[in-house]
Amino acid sequence: MNKSPLMGAMCAFSLVFVTPHAAALSVMDYMVITEFAGTGSTAFAMSNSEIGAIGTKSNPDTTATLPPTGGTGTELSVSDGITLDGDAAITNGGEATFSNSDVHAVNTGDSSLGSQGVDCDATYNICHKSGVTSSDRFNQLSPTATFSSLAENNGIQGGFDLSGITDELVLLRGLIGALPSSGSRTPTDGKIDSVANEVWDYSVGAYTGAGLHVIDINTSGKFSIIESNLTIKGDAGDTIIFRFSSLDQAMEVSESNLLLDGGIGINNVLWYVDAKQGVQSFNFSDATFYGMSLWDIGADPDNYITLSNVEFCGQVISDRVDFSNTSGSACTFDTSAIPIPAAVWLFGSGLIGLVGIARRKKA
Repeated sequence: MNKSPLMGAMCAFSLVFVTPHAAALSVMDYMVITEFAGTGSTAFAMSNSEIGAIGTKSNPDTTATLPPTGGTGTELSVSDGITLDGDAAITNGGEATFSNSDVHAVNTGDSSLGSQGVDCDATYNICHKSGVTSSDRFNQLSPTATFSSLAENNGIQGGFDLSGITDELVLLRGLIGALPSSGSRTPTDGKIDSVANEVWDYSVGAYTGAGLHVIDINTSGKFSIIESNLTIKGDAGDTIIFRFSSLDQAMEVSESNLLLDGGIGINNVLWYVDAKQGVQSFNFSDATFYGMSLWDIGADPDNYITLSNVEFCGQVISDRVDFSNTSGSACTFDTSAIPIPAAVWLFGSGLIGLVGIARRKKA
């Protein structure tokens, strides 16, 4: 029997709020999350890349010229520097492999908490196996980048209970799929090609005022942005989800810049793909993006995101993630903007009540 998105959300809700977890981790704690369901394969790979920093490893070399700041788009500035927010979660198995790469993160030293660099779930005590070289480094001390060798319990640690992250993603998948559409975009021939600055303005007309806007991207295939600047404009308090309306679609960006304008926050724009199995859901090369998250949290497995020669501030979630010559810091998507229907609350509350009764009877 096929379940509706709302039913899936209700089931996930029960898991999130009934199942106890050792650590209260959430999707917003991590700038990179992988959902690879398997073992012995690379879930998160970095080559000549860094997380928790912008600008020292990457060289986007975009053909598109960034529009000036102050009204026509906000640039991603290398002056943002080392941000110490390079946290990744590897759930459902899979290994991390690194080459000439840096992890910048604040390690709290508390073994019960995640967000200390690269956190791996309980299926691995050492999730990187032989996937760390002498050229890989960990910086936890200060923005002055005092490095030590990346190693187990020094930037990478396994044995975490990350099931709460997985449960939350299942919940979000159902909720986002069930959200009513606020509008749509149908790019000509499925692409934006050689445009100096295309502005998608959600601060005017029907979109005036703060709120959640869900925009369906309609194309017959892949959505491409080529040698162009795309500026997303919104008001303070806005949240914009660009939702691909077909399972066959994916997003490709090359020689381009994705920017923000207006009062919209850097945690409030999401590109969401529910791609079919084995799809490269996002492929960015020679690009920058600022204040935007890339998610493929669909039910089908073995999807992947590739960033090559990219600078970004955002969040990246898929089954597998591969960074090459890429620098990124965390602008994680604010999931609190997604409403939970009353039916889900009632369903979850009812289950919690039943669990409480069962425990009392057992006692």
